[in-house]
Order: sequence, then structure tokens, then C-alpha cells
Amino acid sequence: MLKKWSAALALIILTVGCGITGQTINAGLTDNNSTVPSMSANSDSPVPPPASAIPTNPTSSIIVLPSNETAFPSTPEQTPTDLPYKAYYQKYLELTAQYGTAEIAENTEHGSGSYLNGVCIVDLLDFNGDGVQDLLVIYANGQINGTNMVKFGIPQAGSYGIEIWTYTNGAMTLLLRESQVGSYCSFRTNYWDADNCFATVYESGASLPVIQLYGETDDHITYTNYYDSDGTVVKDEFTYGNHVCQKNGSAISEAEWDTGVAGYDKIILCARLSSDDNIPASAANDDGVNFNNTLSQTRRVTDTLSQSQPSSFDAAGADYIPLYGEEIARVNRERIDAGDMQIPHKYGIYDIDQNGVPELLILTGDCEANFLYHVYTVINGGLIYCIPL
Repeated sequence: MLKKWSAALALIILTVGCGITGQTINAGLTDNNSTVPSMSANSDSPVPPPASAIPTNPTSSIIVLPSNETAFPSTPEQTPTDLPYKAYYQKYLELTAQYGTAEIAENTEHGSGSYLNGVCIVDLLDFNGDGVQDLLVIYANGQINGTNMVKFGIPQAGSYGIEIWTYTNGAMTLLLRESQVGSYCSFRTNYWDADNCFATVYESGASLPVIQLYGETDDHITYTNYYDSDGTVVKDEFTYGNHVCQKNGSAISEAEWDTGVAGYDKIILCARLSSDDNIPASAANDDGVNFNNTLSQTRRVTDTLSQSQPSSFDAAGADYIPLYGEEIARVNRERIDAGDMQIPHKYGIYDIDQNGVPELLILTGDCEANFLYHVYTVINGGLIYCIPL
């Protein structure tokens, strides 16, 4: 059967990823007990990429916990290890008061188009490698600017925001704020302006999270990665267009590009946030990365967030993930090279021979007349192209 994270490969790694330019975010401005990062250029960072924009006016984006909530005194029932999660739960309550709790919005009249509203994703991860779990939140900001084929309002990449918070020295600190998520269009952008939005978090070779966002235009694709390097948040942008691979505006080899885009063997989180033309029931319940799976994992985290051992999203790790990811990236480049901006291909994994290693299926073509399934597997650590169907 399809793995829960198959859409991670399909949706995230390949159908699209999002970008900007290689920059570093240095520890910077403080406001009372909160700290917000600032950015500086760094195009030669050794760690693979994460995603999008940091506030241009950091002090205006700080949310400081009230003084009576910043420090939580220990009691026999509450140990110091509980304190970060107590603060994270307070932050979650603040954000839900502003944006609402997670829910599915759908087009019930025409049956085409649906998306997540409210604070859609809450997860815990050690973003900067200091041994303290950090709070990751993704929320819908209420700006529904796109419309799909049946004129139903659909979110675009800028309809969602990403924040990462940590708890140090009795205070909440903002590590990252990004004003958009990854997205792609089901059809050429001159047909309509709706996006399919998603977010992906990988684990790098340094065992640190890498947030990756995808985006594309009619002639190039971009994967933007955010990650921490020695206490500094780095943003790298990997783009492809006109047969040229680039990292932060400089030409690189395809091998370097593949490593930055897909060189990960663990997926920490992969979540679909909106679907511009799928019927609501499909987006909510299909195998893989669906709305209900995302909401159930978020609720599992929030239900335990104030405890000493809260839950986190299910992760997926396997040696074949980077092999399949690099092949998807290669096929995606071919799609761009073909010109006339073909519609995005579809991807999935399924263990056809039930040997424990799922096969990769890539569907190419733009209509029933020329659809073609390409099947791949992994044998002895190598990618094998099986057969087109």
C-alpha cells in the first residue's frame, strides 16, 4: 500500500519546491525577553537548503509572552523539562486566537478545491541542534487571493506563514519567520491563478532539519532551503531554467543541484495545505499526504504539547529516498527543458512486489491520450528503471 509520506516524494520533492537567495540569518535584535534573527549573505554553506522570507522589520514581528507567562516556576508536578512545552503551548494558544484552529475549507457547491485553515501544522524539532526541541507552526493568514477553474477561492503560497520558536533562558525566541510556503499550479499559470500549497522538512547529513519550499514560473523552478549552521539560519536557493543549474545565482553542476534539492534520506514532515482542483474528499482522505492525516498528527502534538514528553509528526527514513528524489528532480528539469511549461507530473510510491522496498511511479503526459507511467525500483543500492506502462 502507499506509504503515508508518498506525497512527500510526489508533492514535495518533485512536483515543486520553493526558493529565494542564499542568505544567513545571524542572531540579532532583542526586545525584552525575545530575540529575532537578522539576515546576511552566505552562498557557500555546506549544509543542504531550507525555505523563504525573514521579517524585514524583526522588532515588529516579535510576540513577547507576558511576564507572568515567560518563566514557569517548578512544582512537584512540573519539572524544568516541562517549561519549554508550557511556553510552546501558550504560543500555540496565542496563534490560534489570531488565526483560528485547524480546519478543512472546501467548495461544496462545485466539488472542486479545498484547503486547510487556521493553525494547520504544529510540530516539534531541534532546528538548531542545541538539544532543545523547537516549536514549528504553519498557519493560514486568511488571505485567499487565488481562484481555481470554477472560480472558487484558493490559497496561494503567500496565504500561509511559517514560524519556528525556541525556549532559552526563560524566554521565547523567534528563530525563523517565513511569509510563504511551497506551491505549484496544476496547469499553466495563464489558465488561472490558484496554487497547490505544501511544506516539507528533511533531515540533513548533519542530522538537522532542512525546511524546503518549492516554486515555479513558466520557465524555471526553484527550491529554497532553510537550515541552521553553527547558530546561524541559512537560506539557499536552488534554481533551474534555460538548461542551467544555479545555487544562489551561481552556476553549479547537476550533481551539486541534486544534492541540495533531494540529497536527504529522512523526511521529518510533509504536509499538503491546499488543492486547487481535487475534489474535497480526495484531498482529505487519499493515501499519502492528505488533509486528515496532517490534522490528526497536528492534534496529536497539540494534545500533548504542555506535557514533559509531547508527541511529534511521524518521520520516514530510507536509503531509497534520495535516489527517488534525485530522479524526480531530473524528470522535473526535463519538463522545464521541454518548453511550453508542461503541467507538473504526478508521483507516488507503491510496493508492487511486496519485498519491503516500494517502487517509484512517475506519471508523465498532459491528457489521457499520452499519459505514461514510469516505474523505478532500487536494487543493491542503485536506481533501476523497470518499464513504462
